[in-house]
Amino acid sequence: MDMRHEPGLEFDFDTGEEGRTEGLAGRETELQKIIRQGFRAPVELSRKMRLVIDGVSYAVFNLSGNGIGIYLNEPGGFALKTKLSGMRFAIDGQTFSVEGVVVHRASDGAQDLCGIEITAMSPECQEAILAYLKKSRSSLFS
Repeated sequence: MDMRHEPGLEFDFDTGEEGRTEGLAGRETELQKIIRQGFRAPVELSRKMRLVIDGVSYAVFNLSGNGIGIYLNEPGGFALKTKLSGMRFAIDGQTFSVEGVVVHRASDGAQDLCGIEITAMSPECQEAILAYLKKSRSSLFS
């Protein structure tokens, strides 16, 4: 049986707004705000990957091609959209200067977490991050 020419299933979307599509478009916009824009690799604490901000060292818990997730040392911490310059990022025995902006704050129930989008890094730093992500992806999905 050739299904390509048969009628398919139809779905109705309940937007809560009779006959209006703005509700659906608004929901899609909200969803786009929370969708991750790439692979984030978990980082084991034993790896000693660190991010130093204003002389204070933070443990890294995840890493992506353009972002770093850190555990905050105390409640509170950085406000959203705070620009951070002069940070030092240590990965695999190398240390790099990076800049970023705070894009996410949360709690895992035990600790406060902070997501930082990297806005400036050297090509060598990006190469080290991508090498880590490639190795991590291979081990996670093999």
